[in-house]
Amino acid sequence: YCNVTISGAYVVTNKNTGTVTISGTLNGTDAASEWVNSTGTSLVYNNATQPMATGLLTASANPNTVTYNLNAAQSVKGTTYHNLTVSNGNTKTLAGNTSINNALTIATGTTLQSSTFNLTSSGTTSITGTLNDNSATGTNLLAGAVTINAGGTWTTTNNPSFTFRGGITNAG
Repeated sequence: YCNVTISGAYVVTNKNTGTVTISGTLNGTDAASEWVNSTGTSLVYNNATQPMATGLLTASANPNTVTYNLNAAQSVKGTTYHNLTVSNGNTKTLAGNTSINNALTIATGTTLQSSTFNLTSSGTTSITGTLNDNSATGTNLLAGAVTINAGGTWTTTNNPSFTFRGGITNAG
C-alpha cells in the first residue's frame, strides 16, 4: 500500500494472516484513530515517519509481528508490540517508550537506538545488528534471554540504565 490514513476516531483492524506491507505513511487524523494488528498478522512498515504518529498503533495480540524495514533511518512508534523486528539497515530510533512481549530482533546492518525512552523486552532478544543507547535517561529492561549473534554489537555511551534478567549469550 502507499499511504493509509484513518480519518477520524475509527479503528482499522488488520486481520490478514499474510503480510501487509505499507511503503507510504500509516497515520490517523485524530488521537483516537487506531490501527490494530490482530492475532496472526504481520505488518511490514517501509516509511521513515513513525506509523500512527497521530493515533494509536495496537500490536500486542499474540502472535503478531511489526517489522520496520525501510533501507533508511526510521522512527519506531512507542507502543507495546508482541514481536518487533528492525531490519534492512540504517538506524531505527524509538519515538516513545516501547515494550515487546515476545521477541525483539535486530537484523544485520541495522541499529536500534533507544534514545531517551524506556525499552522493555519481556521475551527473547536477538542482536545481529546493533543495540545502542547513548542517553543517560530512559531505562532498558531485557527480561528474557539476550543473544548477541556473529556481527552483532551492544553499545552505550553516557551510562544508560540496562537490566538483564534472562542472561546474555555472546554467540559471535
